[in-house]
Amino acid sequence: MHDQIFRAFIGRYPEHTEFNVEKEIFPLLDQVFSKRALEVLAQPLAQMVFARINHHTRIQSVQLSLMTFLAEPLYFAVNVMLFGNGYPSDSFDDFRIIDESMPERFFGSPYWFLPSVRARGRLLPRGVDYVRKIHIPANNSALGSDFIQTLQSNGVSPEEAACHLLTFSWGLHANTQGAIFWLFLFLLSDPVALTAVRDEIDRAIKHEFGDLHGFLVDANLKNLDGPCFTLLTSAIMEAMRLTATFMGLRVANSDFELKNIDKTVPVRKGEHLLGNVDALHMDESVYPNSRAFVYDRFAYCEGKFRMDGKPWFSFAAGRHLCKGRYLAMYELKISAILSLYLFDITPVGGPPPPWWPPRSQKANLGFPRIENITVQLHPRDRVEVR
Repeated sequence: MHDQIFRAFIGRYPEHTEFNVEKEIFPLLDQVFSKRALEVLAQPLAQMVFARINHHTRIQSVQLSLMTFLAEPLYFAVNVMLFGNGYPSDSFDDFRIIDESMPERFFGSPYWFLPSVRARGRLLPRGVDYVRKIHIPANNSALGSDFIQTLQSNGVSPEEAACHLLTFSWGLHANTQGAIFWLFLFLLSDPVALTAVRDEIDRAIKHEFGDLHGFLVDANLKNLDGPCFTLLTSAIMEAMRLTATFMGLRVANSDFELKNIDKTVPVRKGEHLLGNVDALHMDESVYPNSRAFVYDRFAYCEGKFRMDGKPWFSFAAGRHLCKGRYLAMYELKISAILSLYLFDITPVGGPPPPWWPPRSQKANLGFPRIENITVQLHPRDRVEVR
């Protein structure tokens, strides 16, 4: 899959080298994205995200893009956290331009290519410059240094290494941005859910952390993965259940019988198996009223990110389970908590939102795409800001 994403993002397939993503990079990602490593690595994330949105608390009211408001702080903070200060973390606008064209690029559909080609033309030289300067202190980082050194040790040129890194960056950010965007679309369209989740956040910050400053200091993975954020976690999982659109494709490496409730299906070696995750997530016998956003549907998880119980495969499954799943859930919680605690967010033209239900574009890759939404941002009067 990396080669296909590389082709879509860069415009060609990778050069032939001894480099193998699954063999060389996956073990590195397992290490960096483990829960134990992220407990330490991700500790500053809440403070960095807060620093990117704090200036809005000093403005009485502002209209802005919902996607930019939610996703840009995460994009910047996660890049700095993983790749260091030398990475072009201020490249959000160019990233979004390229991302908007990715479904058409991936599937080979016609599209107006010039804006994304120009954005890529601006981003690639900055990536190459980062790779060439990877050994200077500003670029010392948890992931970027080892990532680039692994590529270079396998004979990959700086130009090609930058292409691999930027391709990886797309995978790191694109689905998380889609998930946080859709979470807020659902919350803004459901006043009951929005009030319940916000009230839970207010209680947690007051009773579990003391105040906003206490939250920013102690907002690690462990403290956000528990019953004080039961409804928020449930709402995130529910939004992803409804919107994470992909299929799992596997090839059988031996003959076996696939169990399906009370039946078995014979599978022969070499046959392809296609798992329709969307069909499973919309199964009425598993999820009654399956097409509705039920914000407390996963409240039984008691705030923990669990993949047992009801079938939930928004982060895939098996050997190909998303390696960044813990970081992604942490990002989503940090963004939602700070945004809802600090601001009243209302859709321009509503409520009820004039864009609900949203009409998805035909070509999607990961999460359904819709036209961007403009929201009105008001600082909440009762919130203390430092």
